[in-house]
Amino acid sequence: MKICSWFCIVGLLFSTGCATIISRSKYDVQFQSDPPGSQVRVVRQRDTQVVFTGTTPTHATLKAGNGFGKGADYVAFFDKLGYQTGTEIVNRGIDPWFMLSIITFNPIAYGIDAGTGAMWQLQPSVNVTLDPKNQ
Repeated sequence: MKICSWFCIVGLLFSTGCATIISRSKYDVQFQSDPPGSQVRVVRQRDTQVVFTGTTPTHATLKAGNGFGKGADYVAFFDKLGYQTGTEIVNRGIDPWFMLSIITFNPIAYGIDAGTGAMWQLQPSVNVTLDPKNQ
């Protein structure tokens, strides 16, 4: 009985902390502007590729990772006739679930999370207030 309990505890320690299982590697990010109805263009900074276009309010599903252990960086540009272009960075950070891989010294979970991009998370919303153009 003690051996079975020991194996269960060890198994639990090595299965926890895997943000790939508990969290996700893609995030739904909301884009809003004041005034609404602006055109939003989301650009991935690594290769300046436009990954999303839409009209606010809207949302896009964006990958949090950008290669093994690297987080994806995005910039959102907001355009509306009569207003100056607004620019906002889509912020990212370490996913709290990934910290379990560090705390439990679990290199397997660390490698999986780094490979899938689940070690990162993106902010849930991006809001911008556009300034009128001087005429």
